[in-house]
Amino acid sequence: MAIYLHRHGPQGERRELKVLLGDGERVYARFQLDPVALEPVPIGLETFVSALPQSASPEALLRALEPLVPEALALSSVVVPERAGYKLLLVFEGRIVGELRLDGALEPVPAAKWLEEWRESPWRFPE
Repeated sequence: MAIYLHRHGPQGERRELKVLLGDGERVYARFQLDPVALEPVPIGLETFVSALPQSASPEALLRALEPLVPEALALSSVVVPERAGYKLLLVFEGRIVGELRLDGALEPVPAAKWLEEWRESPWRFPE
């Protein structure tokens, strides 16, 4: 698990705290985190997230999140067929917070773009 601040928009004005799930070398799933509630943000409600406190440290947030998230996340029973495989929905308290893609052999498909975003972020953990 890793955490980083993702900035986007024309001037980089949108700031979202993202959590990556993977095996250390590859990333397979990502979700947005509310930094105050320490909960995944349901897709579609990203604009209602608490602002990141100025004093927040990525290491402290990830350490606080580690015992909570793995047990609270689940995969939905809905499987979405795609051209190159399948998409599973990542669920937290009954709400969709992310996705996991599988190839035709049912192996997780890494998302290199998310790993690159993490590498480019100056606010991340682990380094």
